[in-house]
Amino acid sequence: MLKNLHPQLWHKNPLSFACLIFTTMSRVAQGKIVFLLSMLVMIFVLLSYLSIDRLKEAESIRTTDELVESIHRISLDLFRTDVNFYRYDVINNDFFKTGTSIRLKQHDSLIAKANQLIARAETIENFSISDDLDSIKGTFTKYDTAFKLLVHRVKQRGYKDYGVEGELRGFAHQLENKSLIATEEILMLRRHEKDFLLRHEQEYITKFYELLHSLEKKYASRPRAVELLKNYSDKFHELVAISSEIGMETQDGIKEKVNRLTTRLVEDLGKLSDHAEEITVQTHENGLRFFTIAVILGTGLIIFLIIRIALKI
Repeated sequence: MLKNLHPQLWHKNPLSFACLIFTTMSRVAQGKIVFLLSMLVMIFVLLSYLSIDRLKEAESIRTTDELVESIHRISLDLFRTDVNFYRYDVINNDFFKTGTSIRLKQHDSLIAKANQLIARAETIENFSISDDLDSIKGTFTKYDTAFKLLVHRVKQRGYKDYGVEGELRGFAHQLENKSLIATEEILMLRRHEKDFLLRHEQEYITKFYELLHSLEKKYASRPRAVELLKNYSDKFHELVAISSEIGMETQDGIKEKVNRLTTRLVEDLGKLSDHAEEITVQTHENGLRFFTIAVILGTGLIIFLIIRIALKI
């Protein structure tokens, strides 16, 4: 078979001719092996690039999921802090004296942290939750505005010697100290006032004004008494108006708005957290599925190349 390829060289030097043919075939085989290895390297690089790209996407989504969870935790800390403000600061003389408290400072700090986390989440290029984040950011702003309005009105209403309640108490003490009206009548007025502050029911407002109008008629000949009763009446009216606007005890007014925004934030953050976690799991599963398919296709292609080269060697 070999001498048919090159008869002259075969007759002159059969051994040299055989070596030439073997060397040529070896070079061809080596070239095909190099080509095979190059293809293998290219397939490996391609699979590595695609896998790294998927890992980056999964990491980006995981980071966003963690940020959403952090925002959720901060919001719960914020609500607990504000509940403690309603529980303790509204009856704390130091709060009304200084106009601030550690809980209000914590409120501002937590709002700032929540906004920072939302801003970080918005900068990450991943799945589409930007609309949800914008909505939650807007709700945080509305909640903060409503809460600060409530705090402002609480300061105005006051407590004991501060605010409108303090002024009301001052007029009552003037009536007592000057002995302008009977002590039991003053005590009855104060009783209706205290009953309203405790229960916030309309009947105590009605009883207060009925008694006050009867006293104004009774002591009409005492201008100073009538003046103090009118001042006392005006401050009580102001106190009722501010208390009704706040709605702390009845859970309406500003307090009802704060409660509504609290519920909305909790629900929206819960939904966003579940959504982010769902997408994280889905992305992980898709990445694993993609990697498996890529490995199978890559292995199949490698086997195909090996068979083609083996058949041509």
